[in-house]
Amino acid sequence: MKKLIHFFSFLLLVINSRAAVIDTIDFWKIELTSKEIYPHRNYDEKARILSAAIYALDSIAPNDFLDISYFTDTPCHSCPSKLELRDSTGKVLKTIENTFDWSPFRLTGSEVKTLLQENKNVYLYFTGQYKDWRPWQLLGVLKMKNARFGK
Repeated sequence: MKKLIHFFSFLLLVINSRAAVIDTIDFWKIELTSKEIYPHRNYDEKARILSAAIYALDSIAPNDFLDISYFTDTPCHSCPSKLELRDSTGKVLKTIENTFDWSPFRLTGSEVKTLLQENKNVYLYFTGQYKDWRPWQLLGVLKMKNARFGK
């Protein structure tokens, strides 16, 4: 009987360890006309935290386009997702919705130029609907390095 209890305890332990939640790998990529924009972060010594990712553009022309792509090792091919662009007060400037595909969120150069001329920083937020809509996740901040706009 004692051996049987040990066997079932061991079996339960093995089954329970296999049922643990698997970690996923998620990341974002932002490209300006097919050239990747790499984020940088500032470290706040007082708060001891990293800032949100900052995507600084050198310049942008009306015929450029900005693609914001999401990658995960556990994609949901039938789940809609949204990208919101907000100003520093949290006001929604634009919402882009992707329904049932994994194409990038796309903004034209004209749209980005207008947004960045009217707002010093544009905050990028993402959500996806799996069973329910997930909480909005801050992806980073879009800004101009030296406020230079192409023609």
